[in-house]
Amino acid sequence: MPTTVELDRADRSSEQGLENVRLPGADGSMVSLRELVTVEHTTIQPSIYHKNLRRVVYVTGDVAGAEESPVYAILKMNKALDRLTLPDGYKLAATTR
Repeated sequence: MPTTVELDRADRSSEQGLENVRLPGADGSMVSLRELVTVEHTTIQPSIYHKNLRRVVYVTGDVAGAEESPVYAILKMNKALDRLTLPDGYKLAATTR
């Protein structure tokens, strides 16, 4: 039977924190998660996005602080992008999703 365990962020923010989670066993005793699982470290392949058969990189962000309106961040970003020099063969293009 599947079991769902919900943890506070502090308890799930590190591998050691997850391994230290204690769950009730069949006999009622508490068992550490590390005794029930085998941890495997793997690397996933990065996603490669394409548009019109060309590779693209999408950059997203969120705005917070004194100027929370996205328009202020966009205006500042556009000024910074205008000053940006890219290597030959690279270009910046605005896109909408």
